[in-house]
Amino acid sequence: MIIQSISLSWDKKTRGAPYSTLRNRYNKSFGIPDSMIHDNSQLTFPVHKIELIQNENGIEMKYNKVEYVESRLHSWKLGCMEIQRDDDECIVYFNYSDHCGKPIRYDTRNHYLSEKSFELSKNEYGRISYNGRWIHPHTGEWIYRLHILNVYNSSCTDKELLNKKHPMKEYKQLAVLF
Repeated sequence: MIIQSISLSWDKKTRGAPYSTLRNRYNKSFGIPDSMIHDNSQLTFPVHKIELIQNENGIEMKYNKVEYVESRLHSWKLGCMEIQRDDDECIVYFNYSDHCGKPIRYDTRNHYLSEKSFELSKNEYGRISYNGRWIHPHTGEWIYRLHILNVYNSSCTDKELLNKKHPMKEYKQLAVLF
């Protein structure tokens, strides 16, 4: 399984145009590092984590690393997203919590939203996107963040796979951020 987690942050100064135009056109996927292509471990599997920050000068990459999670587990939580693996299938969920930021997402019974985003069979590619805002602990200003999770349910030898293909399944939980 190929998992790529992308987080793009910005502040109040770069909230509107022309900065929002750049964000909306920015990459939703990136090339896969060599270490993910050649990882043959049975105990762990790699997750490509990318953190981007936007300021008045543009978007810069702050973090681009491969981290490892235990493969023997049947579910993994990445932010407000959860991936469950069942044989050759994988199921991706969106589970709202206070860590997801404002605005709060509710279901029809006024509980925090928790729903299946999609299921992926072998060799299928899916993307889940959500956004939120938080209060910066030091300045008291709003911080805005877009999270993207790309999941390809198979191994891969093509580093540009996520850039060449369009997701077959997509789930968005994107709110208007004031």
